[in-house]
Amino acid sequence: MHCHRNSDTVIAHRKSSKPHIARLAKEPKPSFVYVLKIGEDLEPTAACLVPLLDDTLSTVLRRLRAATAKGRARINRSWVSFSVPPERMISPSGDAFRAALIEACGPDPEAAIRRKAEQLKSLGFEANALQAETTFVLEDENEIADVLLGLKPAQIEKFQGFETRFGIKLPLPDASGSGLMHIQPDPVDQCQVVVRGAAFAIPASIPAVIIVPPARLDRSKIKYLIRAALFYIEVTSRGVQLNTRPESLKSAKLPLADWINFFRMMTIFSGGPRLSTLCR
Repeated sequence: MHCHRNSDTVIAHRKSSKPHIARLAKEPKPSFVYVLKIGEDLEPTAACLVPLLDDTLSTVLRRLRAATAKGRARINRSWVSFSVPPERMISPSGDAFRAALIEACGPDPEAAIRRKAEQLKSLGFEANALQAETTFVLEDENEIADVLLGLKPAQIEKFQGFETRFGIKLPLPDASGSGLMHIQPDPVDQCQVVVRGAAFAIPASIPAVIIVPPARLDRSKIKYLIRAALFYIEVTSRGVQLNTRPESLKSAKLPLADWINFFRMMTIFSGGPRLSTLCR
């Protein structure tokens, strides 16, 4: 490690193998780079203490990730530079070193440890940092809507997870393989299913949610889902189909009014096609 100075900053370079910069950066406890400025007489004239935290830690983690993305196996031999303002220079003495450590860590060492641990987890991450690419197999192309709506699982032929940090996308080593994929889409809206029958003065009114496929499909394959606690309704270009949910009928814990409305609806349907309002 050596240090040189230009008109404004002190720049420290590290190119050693043990302990290397990756170990220092990823150490869960506070860690530092301590650089001595050596004069012409080979005596130290100044020093600087660089905490591996905040922007400095971000710089190191970014460089290490970039080296990994380029396939460098020995990333500890990469150059990493830190720019340090002149006012951060300290005397090359033990007392100055100790004072700089105390100032960098603060009065609570445990807080300093928590701060670095949090930064190791969060620096460089943005929204949608985790992504996945998968290939799944369908017996029939018409099953795509059922898979996207969560009505049935699909057999995964290939799956690979990726993580983007500091704008660099890398595969996750433990997020690959095959198996079953079961999508659980979020509802896009709420609605009320209202069913009226000629022989019933009071209609059946049941709360439900509306689910649409999380991908654009061909018009002939598009399907929407109206899902309630005890049943779901498939809406396609060919019509409407109601399906009960047997597992929910056995285990659901609902208010008495919901059960009454469900059985009222089923009674109306059993008398023939007298549906006047599907959803509102």
